[in-house]
Amino acid sequence: MTHVARFGQRTAVTAALVATVVAGAVLVAPQAADARTPQSPTHGAPRHGEPAGALLDRTELPAAFRTPATGRAYRVHYRSTDEHGAPDTVSGMVYLPKGKAPRGGWPVVAWDHGTVGISDACAPSVTGPDARAHTLFESWLSRGYAVAATDFEGLGTKGDHAYLAGRSAAHATADIVRAARHLDRGVGRRWALYGFSQGAGAALFTAAYGPRYAPELDFRGTAAAAPPTHWDQIIDMAGVNDPAAPANPYVALIVSGMATADRNITPDEYLTPRGMDVLDVARGGGCFADIFKAGEGLKNSDFRYDTPLNGAPAIADLLKRYAEPPLTHYRDPLLIVQGTADTTVPEVTSRQAVAALKAVGTRVTYSTYPGVEHSPLPVTAMDTVNAWLDRRLAR
Repeated sequence: MTHVARFGQRTAVTAALVATVVAGAVLVAPQAADARTPQSPTHGAPRHGEPAGALLDRTELPAAFRTPATGRAYRVHYRSTDEHGAPDTVSGMVYLPKGKAPRGGWPVVAWDHGTVGISDACAPSVTGPDARAHTLFESWLSRGYAVAATDFEGLGTKGDHAYLAGRSAAHATADIVRAARHLDRGVGRRWALYGFSQGAGAALFTAAYGPRYAPELDFRGTAAAAPPTHWDQIIDMAGVNDPAAPANPYVALIVSGMATADRNITPDEYLTPRGMDVLDVARGGGCFADIFKAGEGLKNSDFRYDTPLNGAPAIADLLKRYAEPPLTHYRDPLLIVQGTADTTVPEVTSRQAVAALKAVGTRVTYSTYPGVEHSPLPVTAMDTVNAWLDRRLAR
């Protein structure tokens, strides 16, 4: 079917997908399993009828992936739910502290990572945690918290990475906590979440939908470092709408991710042949630095069409539909941390998000870090975040 023929079906299909996703958010709780016995390794072809959060397999992580406070650590494959409400398989990492679990089990800190790329080769469970995550994991394990770190849908497993697709990311985050409880009986029900950049958006989606999606867990709240909100402003401030400005390779990742959320679009409706070359680098195993190198010297007019082909929605409209965290009332408290020198997620957008959340009664703590740019923020804010997590995860 051609792109033009598909366009007439966009509205009806999108409405059906939204209904499917909402219906998919009330799955049954995971069934009991032998917590210390791995499931058979069938992550390439999930078995029919397994609930979200079911553990499919586990493999011990190599020594280089561990931190000094690690007791045991595993790469896992587990069942989850995609953006459309269909079952899928996701990979990630689970770290357990040293020693015996306390009564009620180790509380869990889930980590939602920032942008690494869209190829399986870039998945954190494949490459190992970066220096930022290594520092954070060590701080949590030394506090007696288990750590559950999803790769997100399609990163490390078959299929395309659902980059920035919010509901998919929320499902993957909650389900790795479920999988961790199947992995070891010492993992408790209490959990909280810290996310950065791409992962901070995922964290806000998890805060919005996670408690309803996984009601058997005891969710305590979300910390988010530089969460992308107000996507129209982010895109405009990044110069994406200026044909003469340098091309931003993030756009290739965005349209690829949005194509997993909206099956009526394809990346070549947005990217020129030269832009598709950059996307091919990302799909072919190139990670963050490789993708940006591939886009060097290109202007937006070289890289993307000013108006999408075949009447496809504007990029900002796609992001608003699938990647804009809901700025509504959240049941559980939020901590948002933000660097004032951040040019990737400008501080003004986080300030506006906090004001909108407070206006509808969400309990939000907002901490800013003068002069701090995007990449260092999660570790710069670590003491603030950990003190907040300690309070939220206390009995």
